[in-house]
Amino acid sequence: MSGTLSLAPVVASAASGVVMLGGMAMLYRDHVRRGLLGATRRQLVLGGILGVAVLLVLHQPLEAAPGLLLNAAILFTGLAGLLAGGWGAIAALAIVLPARLLTDVESLVPGATTMAFIAAPGAGLLAGWIRPRVALTSPWSEVLSGVLLSLPLLAVVGFGATPREVALAETVPLIFAINMAGAVFVGWLGMDVEETTRALEEHRHNLALDPLTGLKNRDALEADIDAEVGAAPAVRPAFALVCLDIDNLKYINNALGFAVGDAVLCSIAQRLSMQCRTGETLYRLTGDKFAVLVASGSTEHLMQRGEAFLDALRRVHPIDDYDLLVTASVGIVVAPSHGRTRAALLENADIGVDQAKAEGRNRVMCFSREMRAALERKLTLTQALQHALVDGDELRIVFQPRLSARDGCVCGAEVLLRWRHPSLGDISPAEFIPLAERAGLVCTLDRLVFDRAGRQLAEWQRRGCRLDLSINVSALSLIAGHAAQDMLERLDRHGVDKRSVEIEVTETENIGDSKTVHANLRQFRAAGIRVALDDFGTGHSSLRYVQALPLSTLKIDRCFVADIDNADGKAVSILASSIALARALDLVIVAEGVETERQREWLIEYNCDQLQGFLLGRPIEADGFERHYLPDRGRQA
Repeated sequence: MSGTLSLAPVVASAASGVVMLGGMAMLYRDHVRRGLLGATRRQLVLGGILGVAVLLVLHQPLEAAPGLLLNAAILFTGLAGLLAGGWGAIAALAIVLPARLLTDVESLVPGATTMAFIAAPGAGLLAGWIRPRVALTSPWSEVLSGVLLSLPLLAVVGFGATPREVALAETVPLIFAINMAGAVFVGWLGMDVEETTRALEEHRHNLALDPLTGLKNRDALEADIDAEVGAAPAVRPAFALVCLDIDNLKYINNALGFAVGDAVLCSIAQRLSMQCRTGETLYRLTGDKFAVLVASGSTEHLMQRGEAFLDALRRVHPIDDYDLLVTASVGIVVAPSHGRTRAALLENADIGVDQAKAEGRNRVMCFSREMRAALERKLTLTQALQHALVDGDELRIVFQPRLSARDGCVCGAEVLLRWRHPSLGDISPAEFIPLAERAGLVCTLDRLVFDRAGRQLAEWQRRGCRLDLSINVSALSLIAGHAAQDMLERLDRHGVDKRSVEIEVTETENIGDSKTVHANLRQFRAAGIRVALDDFGTGHSSLRYVQALPLSTLKIDRCFVADIDNADGKAVSILASSIALARALDLVIVAEGVETERQREWLIEYNCDQLQGFLLGRPIEADGFERHYLPDRGRQA
């Protein structure tokens, strides 16, 4: 039969098979494999590709000799075992075996060919197992693979009994050569895949690290939280997340440069790493935020861990020629009680951090449901305040009288803003003014108050009422370059005599050194408007402001007035000294928060100029103010 053996179709089919195998394998390598999660899926897909390659190339069996049918099942299933592993071999067999049985009925009879076919995947698996363990270099590694892939041919050479199997034995050298070529190709592909996989793994590893500190980054934290949440028992805390937001790092960056700021971050990372215990993982999330995954524990234990991390940061950081002090605001959440998802835990940790900042920074806060409820209320009120500014009906101004301490007559009034929400009721200014400042709405509020107060004052002036109005202006408004000009124009539109207007500014760190604030205040004074320093004695560097600002009035804070009833000798002495100081500087003295007769009598005795408080009159709207305090002047034509 050897004389009638035709090699041409075998060679042609082998060549086309190698091309097909290469194309499909490279398609898998470059496009398919990256989208598959898990080694098992990758093995199944690659094995399936090899099985389909057999069907496409050898959809008709080759007749190498009369009555002798050949196909590439042995080689390709062997390659599946070598390249795709056990699951890949199973996938290839599942595709090729039915096709073989349908095209070669005699293969149903067990024989040498069937034995070789069944042994092929095992030979491939053996080659895949041995290659990495013998540490051979190319080309010897490929030679070893080719030899191992050809082991099933021994069944044909040594045990061929039928005429067909004897004829098949004559094709063994050719099949062996094809196996060697396939092994070389697989070796190249495997090496390339290995290098690509190694590069991808290294890339993924680098993506999970912060380039500055070398710590795990936010992506890594999110992945780790997802893993922890999936493994966490549903009935008890599984882990806790400690978030640290460095306080005022931007000041270091702005004053000393980003290089120093980066060095501080590296020092912080080192301190926190040294503080971490076994099983705790440190992350850098953003520019000035770090996080630590710690084991679960009691609230007291977790607060102690948070304080330990904070203490590690508080020590001096020697950077170049500077000894820098750093603090942080720390928020802690516990899973699952504070959240069963990654998003909920991270959000609630941020709420804890924000609460720590709101309470003065440099402290640790454990998240609570009340914090989230308060945050949701703030968000609701902020949105509602924006609508109220557009609509205008919910916001109104009221007037609280100021009386002369000398004769008890009404000499002026402070203009106050009130907000009545249609469903939430009256919202305290102490609640919505800070929200307006954070949301950038306070300047709009100031303009609204100035406009309405100017309109009302102009009406009273046209009716012959001589009354001074004191209007609060936020420091944030005064920082704006054209604040004074804008507000003066509003008064001019209403025809107000500006000599009857006073603005009140509160002691804050925003007004002390701002040239823009000073320029706006001087412009007010030049227009005839007086300037009062509100809440004197409670803010930042009060005496410095008294010296620097163009003031006409000092308003003594209610906390000092309340101490008159408490018989606090030291506080009363401070109050008396403040009145004497204002008197020496030729400033008008207004005491606010007067609520008892004893307070009123004491202030009169110590020569306070004007009094304001609930004892003398509560804030009321314009109509009521006219009826109570302007009975004669309000009716003048």
